[in-house]
Amino acid sequence: MRPPSAETIGAILVTHYWYPELLDHFAGKAYFSGHIHTGRYKNKALNTAFLYRPADHGADALLGAYFVVEIAPDGTWQIDFRNIGKVRKGICPKRQTLGVQFVPDYWRKDCQFCYDEDDFYSEVARSALYGLGTVLDEADVEEVVEFAASSYGATPPSFESKLRSFLEERAQGK
Repeated sequence: MRPPSAETIGAILVTHYWYPELLDHFAGKAYFSGHIHTGRYKNKALNTAFLYRPADHGADALLGAYFVVEIAPDGTWQIDFRNIGKVRKGICPKRQTLGVQFVPDYWRKDCQFCYDEDDFYSEVARSALYGLGTVLDEADVEEVVEFAASSYGATPPSFESKLRSFLEERAQGK
């Protein structure tokens, strides 16, 4: 995705698809998106509506939510979470930096990234590459790891080695 220009500081960006790299780097008033099936907000970014299939993936009703957002003149948000079915709001204790997530009641964890760690490292890498203004093919892996570690603050001891492995595998086309 091409970065939004500097003139967007007072703007609201709306995209069809969720670009996680903008969670940490969009300077505008708000970023709203949809398309993916994960409810989440962080900083000034909100995936605006989402749906989940029940655990059996059958033809039962979908679970999900939508939001009503008021943005005050000072830029603060008042978010009214409107539940469709049994969805709960949570912050993963292991990955608090990822913001608030909305997950189905039947999930045992409050985090999509605890189910699929590759999703987590993919998002971290995309954010770091975007922040560095590069793409994986042209990036120095150590520079990306260092930037990501400094951006995400307190990370587990294995964070850097796992991210390094993730990046190296992607660079080799795995």
